Amino acid sequence: MKLLVIFAFLSVTIVFAQHPKSERISRIKGNIFRNLTTTQEFEDHIVTSSLDESNLIRMFYRGIREFYSRLLPGTGERHNSERHQMVIPPTRKFPCQVDGFKSSKTPKSVHQLRPGDIDIISALGDSLTSATAANSVGLWEVLVENRGLSWCIGGQGSWRSHLTLPNIIKEFNPKLFGYSLSDSYNVHQQSQFNVAENIATTSDMPYNARKLMNRMKLDSR
Repeated sequence: MKLLVIFAFLSVTIVFAQHPKSERISRIKGNIFRNLTTTQEFEDHIVTSSLDESNLIRMFYRGIREFYSRLLPGTGERHNSERHQMVIPPTRKFPCQVDGFKSSKTPKSVHQLRPGDIDIISALGDSLTSATAANSVGLWEVLVENRGLSWCIGGQGSWRSHLTLPNIIKEFNPKLFGYSLSDSYNVHQQSQFNVAENIATTSDMPYNARKLMNRMKLDSR
């Protein structure tokens, strides 16, 4: 049985006021401008906007992001700025001991868990988890999601070039998988088990969790 670690980080936790039942609206009612600028409680669940229910709008949004990602590829590959991590030379060893940190039997308690026991890593959240614009150098790149550099789920390169949590865990268990591989959106294969989405809020987490579980079930690993 493989062990799973899920990291859910939100940059802002938003508490939504509870609307009286009489003020609740259905999905086909409401003012469009209000739907775009505020969160409303619908009859069966909470959504950021009624426009979220439109397949046409979602397809258009996905198309725009696909074009954007192809127009500005590889921003996460940059490593030539003072604000980027200095590459650690191969002559310097990993600062922690890695041998002996994998249990001989699968732990039954988190108190027995060792770094090498973690086989799968995944994440849900918002733009912090998707590492949006993490490696941008201009306003035109702010929508690029450098998921491979995400501190909690990015596995691009190694700890020598990108000191992320997966790159640290890989030193204890090289067979770790699920981390994001490179710049990508959550619909791309390179995002792996990172289903974070920009401007996501707490109300989006149940949907993200279901999406993550379905993605895991479809993965043959």
